[in-house]
Amino acid sequence: MVERTLDDPAQPPETPVKFGAPLPPRLLAALGGATLAFVALTDWLFFGHPTGWTLGLYGLVLLEALLWRDRRFPAGRPRAVIAAALVLLFLGCIEEPNRLVVTLAGLGLITLALSFREGWRDSAVDWAQRWIVYGFLSWFFLPASVAGSAAAARRRPVVRGGGSFLSKWSLAGVLCALFLWLFSAANPIIEGWLASFRQTLADAFDTLPTVPRMLFWLATACQVWALLGFRSGLDKQNLDFLEQGPRTNPGGFLAPAAVLRALAAFNLLFAVQTVLDLFYLWGGAALPDGLTYAQYAHRGAYPLIATALLAATFVLLAFRPGAPDTHRRRACLLVYAWLAQNVFLVVSSAWRLRLYVEVYTLSRMRVAAAVWMLLVACGLVWILVRIATGRSNRWLVNVNALTAAGVLFVCAFPNLDGAIARFNVQRCEEIRGKGEGFPAIDVAYLESLGYDTLPALLWLADRCGDHPRAAPRLRHAILRLEGQLQGDLSDWRGWTFRRARLRRLLRERAAAPAAADGAFI
Repeated sequence: MVERTLDDPAQPPETPVKFGAPLPPRLLAALGGATLAFVALTDWLFFGHPTGWTLGLYGLVLLEALLWRDRRFPAGRPRAVIAAALVLLFLGCIEEPNRLVVTLAGLGLITLALSFREGWRDSAVDWAQRWIVYGFLSWFFLPASVAGSAAAARRRPVVRGGGSFLSKWSLAGVLCALFLWLFSAANPIIEGWLASFRQTLADAFDTLPTVPRMLFWLATACQVWALLGFRSGLDKQNLDFLEQGPRTNPGGFLAPAAVLRALAAFNLLFAVQTVLDLFYLWGGAALPDGLTYAQYAHRGAYPLIATALLAATFVLLAFRPGAPDTHRRRACLLVYAWLAQNVFLVVSSAWRLRLYVEVYTLSRMRVAAAVWMLLVACGLVWILVRIATGRSNRWLVNVNALTAAGVLFVCAFPNLDGAIARFNVQRCEEIRGKGEGFPAIDVAYLESLGYDTLPALLWLADRCGDHPRAAPRLRHAILRLEGQLQGDLSDWRGWTFRRARLRRLLRERAAAPAAADGAFI
């Protein structure tokens, strides 16, 4: 029985299903022309040039080529949402591109392309399988397609008397080369012509593109070809292992009695950790001698997240479809209490992280940890909803995938590096004063974040210009970041709205150096 898919029209007849199958001549020519055009465009916009607003332009052109290739508008809510999100991501590149935007846009383009050729699937597990297959096989799809088409062409009947080009011209070429060599020995003019020709060839070889540039062309060609023609070849069978399980009561460590006792023990054990957090972390009680709040916070920020993930795994196994009859009232009450304690542990981990950041400043990894804690907390809440409403594990995977996609999409647009720099400079020792418990500013780390930190560094430099230790490091970091910014803006490809605002800030500061109270941007 074939599973129906959402707004899934018939498969285009010209698209091969088998990997490496020969392509129809018209499709082969169209893909070849589009691939060459994108290789030339990619080389012109990106190779050896700074990446800026041109990345958004390139993405919009690639999206238009994808829609033209499949000759359809992204009908249906999922495809329309993906197409709209792609447009927003590419427009966001005009403000400032970053790795998260590029990653999300790449996954979105692949998802849209495969949904056109293989239909839409309402399963995050199925899409994960398609992405994995695409990630491995897309690099080999171009040579496989060309080899398959060439093999098919060789199997076609040959017109009688045609022969091959090599067999027709080999004798003439060898004898002409021999005669030309003899003529050059006998005639100085011909010898001069040949010498000039050899020099022209040598000059041409000297101007050939470098190996990295040719590899860049090859990688671009492989990915564009795959985006416009690849099919994963996966069937529509649902391989969600979370939906599978025994339909009988097998006993063992997941038997009803064992699960009930485990839940009761887990609740008691977690209650100890919860009470300690309420007493010390939230209640402000005095810690034992030699233990600071920063140490207490840092020790528990990440292990408690691992604890919550292990708890979620146990709940999924114990309450999977077909598992033993653990859905009795006592079991449900115990698992609800346990999940609530896990959510509290995640909130405590986030609070610990906040206390640690107050002492040891902010960084990209700590921002990522905060986002991860948010996703774990949402996942635990979704598990509770899944058990309370009797939904499937497939629904749980899908809703968690959508939650993660939404959170990452929102995180792709703000200037996180600038926010990190603002947070750190406002709470550093150079501003708050020595002995107040604030750390010294880490200028090297802020410089490593890029010129998005320039407003914060300039603000700090104006306020501690005579600091014996920080002032020289700030001046050197600002000069290097200004050089990077001017280098990117010297090429029209490297322009973005954010970089233009930074350049305007630098010009205004140079024109009015006395204005030391400028605001962050």
